Amino acid sequence: MRPLTLIGAFLTTLALTTTARSAALDLYEMPAPSERPVTSSPEWTRWSTGPRLGMVVTSGDTAAYLEQVYGVGSAMSVFGWQGELQSEPDIDGFASVLDVVVFAAGLEHGFEDVSVSFMFGARSRGGYEFLVGHYYSEAHMGLTVAVGKTFTVGNMQMPVHIAVTDTLHGTKTSLTAGWNL
Repeated sequence: MRPLTLIGAFLTTLALTTTARSAALDLYEMPAPSERPVTSSPEWTRWSTGPRLGMVVTSGDTAAYLEQVYGVGSAMSVFGWQGELQSEPDIDGFASVLDVVVFAAGLEHGFEDVSVSFMFGARSRGGYEFLVGHYYSEAHMGLTVAVGKTFTVGNMQMPVHIAVTDTLHGTKTSLTAGWNL
């Protein structure tokens, strides 16, 4: 191939790609920095705390251990305290939620299983919630998934949750209710 043919092919390719690139940029115009939407982190607007009461049902090795050592079934009561931080709801009515829940279970059977869960999730305008997070106790740790609804009466909130915690030693399913101020 002659050098002039190579140079001609190169210049033609360069011209075509420059034209195509220029046309593509014309289709997508970048807004000026002052016109771009401002995005920010959610504004955390409400901190509330309150007691929780309920029951938990265990399965797997955890249930077998409770039966063998304490002579109790797999169901026991729980009580505890929840702290919650909620963001300002977005335009669709969803709010971010951060929860810390401390529970003591099994006191009526002569032992205590103290645990803490750190969860995050979302709450809809209607009060429906979905949360996921970590569960820690002296015996084990795991993943907790919770769903529920928070009923609001004046300034008082009354959450009701069903949570499933999966650990290496079994599963714990709990039903809890309480109130926040």
